[in-house]
Amino acid sequence: MAVGFAFTGAVVGEFVASSRGLGYLLSFAQSTYNARLSLALITLIVLFVLFLFFLFGKLEDRLLRWRPRNQGGF
Repeated sequence: MAVGFAFTGAVVGEFVASSRGLGYLLSFAQSTYNARLSLALITLIVLFVLFLFFLFGKLEDRLLRWRPRNQGGF
C-alpha cells in the first residue's frame, strides 16, 4: 500500500513546490480554471495508483508464495 501513497505524496509535493510534473500541471490547470484537464489528471493519477497496487500485489503474491493465504480476512 505504501507504493501508491508514495506516488500520491510525490504528486502533492510537486503540487506545492515544483516547476514541472503532474502536480505542477494540476496546479496550473486549477489556477486557469481548466476543469477538463484537472479531471483528466486526477483520473490519470488514480488509475496509475490502482495499477501500482495491482502490480505490487501480484509481485507480493509471487515473492511470498510460501506464506499461507489468510481466509478469515484478519
